[in-house]
Amino acid sequence: MTVLVTGATGNVGRHVVDLLLGAGESVRAVTRRPDSAGLPDGVDVRGGDLSDAAGLADAFTGVDRLYLFADGDTAGLLDQAKRAGVRRVVTLSSVSVLYPDNAIGDHHRVVEEAVEASGLPWTHIRPGMFATNLLGWWAPTIRAEGVVREPYAAATMEPIHPRDIAQLAVDALLSAEHEGTARALTGERAYTKSAAVRVIAEATGRDLRFEEISEQEYRDRVAGTLPAPFVEAILATWRAGAGRVPGVPRSTRTFTQWVTENVQAFR
Repeated sequence: MTVLVTGATGNVGRHVVDLLLGAGESVRAVTRRPDSAGLPDGVDVRGGDLSDAAGLADAFTGVDRLYLFADGDTAGLLDQAKRAGVRRVVTLSSVSVLYPDNAIGDHHRVVEEAVEASGLPWTHIRPGMFATNLLGWWAPTIRAEGVVREPYAAATMEPIHPRDIAQLAVDALLSAEHEGTARALTGERAYTKSAAVRVIAEATGRDLRFEEISEQEYRDRVAGTLPAPFVEAILATWRAGAGRVPGVPRSTRTFTQWVTENVQAFR
């Protein structure tokens, strides 16, 4: 069986590739920069852009399963999948689809609806916050100044180890048990932002602090790095005080484990 992995060089995609190889599956990966992808030996790496689905026809030849990263020309990718005879699609979505009036959720909901309308057997993976988000959000100022600056120090978050997300996706790719369902996942426990900074401080041996700023200061800091509607969606979640949807299963790997594995990023 051949599995095509889109977003294969991403934080979750790399783990999907690794787990599929470990399960003995044939893995094909699409990336814009195949020469610098750094994927394991044994992966059939193809160059291509997800926004140009027509140019990926060869990459779909002989593919049985598709791991779909929600970016690019979704309708075109699904059309290529149908033409190639793909028999199962697993979508990396987001638990934010459960939130009303949320731009991030709206983005993923459009992709989910396109997958469901394609007629292909599907499973959606809906994780909460990726722990790896902190590599972009927090690590730069921790390294430079020993500080995290965001609104709402007491707001909670439940960071998920990306390998747990990948394992959920691979389970769905390899088994029909979860077809036609959406599988949500959140972190192993809730941390206030201040508490999460303390976990990083302990792992690094550094004296770190959380500095609370206003919403407008945050908007100014991230301007140009995220679409404005996404920034407002993030702020709305923090404003509500928590990032958890009741009843969503928890991951098995801990935030402390993830920080330990990535400690050099915060030094």
